[in-house]
Amino acid sequence: MNEEQYKRACRAVILQMSKTEIMYVFRNRQELKALDEMDAKTRAMTYFERLSGISLEEEIKYIVKKLKDLALDYGADEDNLNLKRVCDYLSRIAIFNPFVFTELAYFYSFLGQDDKVREVYANVIDVVLKGDMLMAYGFGETLDNYFCQLSEDDNFSEIVSICDKILVKDDSKLKPEQIKKVKIFLYGWLGEAYIRQSDHEAARSVLLEAYMMDPGNSDTKLSFAKYYTAVNDYKTSKKYSQEVIEKDRANDHAWFELGMANIFEGNREEGKKCLINAYKIDPENPAAKMNLLRCLYELGELKMPTNCDENDYIEELVESGEGDKIIDKYIADKNIDDIKAKLEHLFGL
Repeated sequence: MNEEQYKRACRAVILQMSKTEIMYVFRNRQELKALDEMDAKTRAMTYFERLSGISLEEEIKYIVKKLKDLALDYGADEDNLNLKRVCDYLSRIAIFNPFVFTELAYFYSFLGQDDKVREVYANVIDVVLKGDMLMAYGFGETLDNYFCQLSEDDNFSEIVSICDKILVKDDSKLKPEQIKKVKIFLYGWLGEAYIRQSDHEAARSVLLEAYMMDPGNSDTKLSFAKYYTAVNDYKTSKKYSQEVIEKDRANDHAWFELGMANIFEGNREEGKKCLINAYKIDPENPAAKMNLLRCLYELGELKMPTNCDENDYIEELVESGEGDKIIDKYIADKNIDDIKAKLEHLFGL
């Protein structure tokens, strides 16, 4: 890491900052308080001349944390100009600490700057593929988010390509448990990609690799649930989902997979109950919403306008937020009906 380059980058950031921001980010607040803005900037720049002998990595972590806190403090102002400015500060320092990219992806996503998010992900992949498996371990959450985006774009070949390249990298800097975590994560995404590409044999092969590394891993079991649903073995699919639910009843993904397996098996009523559980746990899950609405329609509990395409109509309900209202009302009404039924049974009415 080039210390002088880092100092120059920080000086460039300081020149853009307001006095309030400088006081927020740097430790010597009291010294800065009595100064005017120009002198505060000069004093903050002098701060970096005293870095000799200080762990530069620790210093960068501190600066990044304070910038992140500053961004969170700004939150969503009217035009997000403050937050955009802090993102620019972070982007200048990211080259010296690649893990800053994780924070940048989050803030750009919040700002709705999808092009910037993609740019950040491209930088992350570049860093990961140039490094060893340690980099993949450190960027696990960012890789997961990127793979989710690729999955939404149906770009499964890119997921396969990246996973294959990381799996052959040097893992000597990782502990055995860390290696296992990275590989299970990669095998899981490979399995997902192969399932979506209808390459079921390849999917089963990589999922077995993950399973042999940790037979009790819930993510691997859910991947197997998806696999068995894809090959029409709904009984086995339900078994894996139920095992995850027994371990964690708040796992919305397990309820979703169990619901879909029941629906494909023809048991829509049971599938509906599972999808309601998935929705209650995570009301923001679009797949749970869409399939629950579709299930209600197929059961005759949701009326649809005449002369409209079912998929288009349900997609519009989800995107507009009307789908949430329909589902919430259905659940509320159902709860009232269930309470009435229990009271009637209790009093013999």
